Amino acid sequence: AFLFSRWRKRLKGGVQLTTVAAKHGGKLSIPDKTRTETVAGEDGLPQANKTGYLNFDCMISARREQARRSLVVQVQSEASCLELREYIEKISPINCMFHYKLKENHFVLVEFKNNCLQEVLLNWCHVSDKSTVPVASPVVWFKAAQSGKKRSGQEVNSTEDSKVIRVPPPPSYETILNLTSQAQRVSTLMETLHSCTKLDELGTRLRFFTARQVELAMSGLFPHCAVLPFGSSVNGFGKSGSDLDLLFRHDHSQHETSMGNSSR
Repeated sequence: AFLFSRWRKRLKGGVQLTTVAAKHGGKLSIPDKTRTETVAGEDGLPQANKTGYLNFDCMISARREQARRSLVVQVQSEASCLELREYIEKISPINCMFHYKLKENHFVLVEFKNNCLQEVLLNWCHVSDKSTVPVASPVVWFKAAQSGKKRSGQEVNSTEDSKVIRVPPPPSYETILNLTSQAQRVSTLMETLHSCTKLDELGTRLRFFTARQVELAMSGLFPHCAVLPFGSSVNGFGKSGSDLDLLFRHDHSQHETSMGNSSR
């Protein structure tokens, strides 16, 4: 289920954004293998060391930094993705965009190249309904000016944009059953089941994005706090739709300083 309440915002130039305070409890989509390989090479994570493994702390820090630069936008349809990208890049350059669908609703996870999210929310969004409470939330709604109409005689197709990564819906139970029933060995069956249900790039980003929202909500009382995913969400055993375990540290900045001194 995707539960949300809205505060309507309006962008300069007539385009509207609406903040959405959201909680995601449904299954996350699984991208195709070709797209997954592309994302893995451009996800912004530090390169692995000489042993071929990425330091866990470096991975956590890089994922948290991604979340700080990320924005979730609800759009009218997939056709709005290209117009959304063109509009956002007039404000600030982006690294990538993930389009996914929950029931009949379309969403786009946007990662900026720079830490400009606060400036974007303050300068390009505002509440148009005076009866609502204004908030600076990185979950917004985009109303395309042309609403998916033809542009220059051609239909808008987000799949033609290299920066817009389309995430298809997860495989059905029947599809998974059909794939696993073809396995001749137990090891092959396990690998097939894992590839069909594992947590994908979008799922990982959304989990760190959720942790970031909790962190922002608590930072008024605990300015040095951090909310960190742990368990299957970060150890490689996460499944699409599994629960999200979060660790709250009220003194994370001091902890990082002490860890840095001890490592020296």
